Amino acid sequence: MFQNDIGAGLARPEAQGRLGIVPHMSVPFAASSHSKHWLHASPEVLTDRRRVARERAIAMLGEAAASSGTEDDLTPLPAEEEALLLAYWEMKMQEVCRSENARDPSRFTDRVLAAAQLYFKRFFLVVSPMEESPLAVMFAALYLAGKVEEERIELDRLVELSKLTPEVLLEQEMRLLEKLRFQLLTRSPFRCLAGLEQDLHAALAGVSDGSAAALAELPELRVATRAALKRALCADTPLLFSPLHMALSALLEANRARSVPIDVAAWMHKQFGDEVGAVAGALEGPGAGSSLVELLQRVESTTASSLSQRVDLSAKQTKPRLKHADTQLKRLRLAVQEAQRQQSKKAKFDKTEQLEGDGAAALVGPLVKTAARRGGRGATGGARSEPRQAGSIGIPIVFIGTSSTP
Repeated sequence: MFQNDIGAGLARPEAQGRLGIVPHMSVPFAASSHSKHWLHASPEVLTDRRRVARERAIAMLGEAAASSGTEDDLTPLPAEEEALLLAYWEMKMQEVCRSENARDPSRFTDRVLAAAQLYFKRFFLVVSPMEESPLAVMFAALYLAGKVEEERIELDRLVELSKLTPEVLLEQEMRLLEKLRFQLLTRSPFRCLAGLEQDLHAALAGVSDGSAAALAELPELRVATRAALKRALCADTPLLFSPLHMALSALLEANRARSVPIDVAAWMHKQFGDEVGAVAGALEGPGAGSSLVELLQRVESTTASSLSQRVDLSAKQTKPRLKHADTQLKRLRLAVQEAQRQQSKKAKFDKTEQLEGDGAAALVGPLVKTAARRGGRGATGGARSEPRQAGSIGIPIVFIGTSSTP
């Protein structure tokens, strides 16, 4: 049995580093929170989780409309418009990382992008855009990903880019952590890809016939593969397939699309055989029971299908639609957040009343017992107790002695 799905059959120590198995990620992938909690059996499961989040937000809108007593239009935004806005902000996240990385290659790297995009996707699996701003979540995810990936991303720079205040970003970061249940370690497909590229380069360098031409094409293949991976990150693929499978699929897709004279499929078969498929068959999910080739084809088709259902964000007619959806969402968020505040206030009030009642009962019990024990000794000069109501919680006042009650 293979020990780590990131290496998927490559349990050799010398291969693990190249395939992205680093010391703090030595836990087998199947035992990681990434695999156990954030990989899903089918696209339908994702749809169900999003539906639950949406229904909760709609219920909050109903409460807001009932409590406001106004004629405000709080009609929920269609699910298609929500998906459109989320797709837009995922695209903007990649643009921000590309732009900032061009200014300083040590920041906003592909590792941070992959982690931040996963955080963003996971968050909006359980929260509706009618509850939280995708803009704020995007920048909070980048800030958090920088910490996890040990990359210096300054809060001031994110404030400058987002036009949000530091307080808003930090509050959003905390809500992001809560919804992610503090499960922050992610396995990056870019780390897996770096290891695969090293092995492919070594394999080509060891072949005498035609290897020079193939090696010369590797930089182009590398660029095309990363572009394919970034497209997959914008789809539902990271929520359905492991990072290694995404990296292998992107490598095959890039090789086929650019007609690079490298037989990547043959190299994969020689390198892995059916080992990746065997590991996939041991896991639940869309790749369960598949061979390597079938599994990678399924990864690619999932990405294509997911992206084909989205509107062309670069189309001219999309811009007004995005603007209208964003304006509507801002208004709905205000209503939902107000309803959430009212719910929170009520819950705190109820808890306070309960605690006061419990505290009063705990105090009254011993005092009443003491009064009962001393009550029969008043005529002989002993202590006499007369409970009296004090305040709204009914704490008795005990008077000691034989004199009359003041």
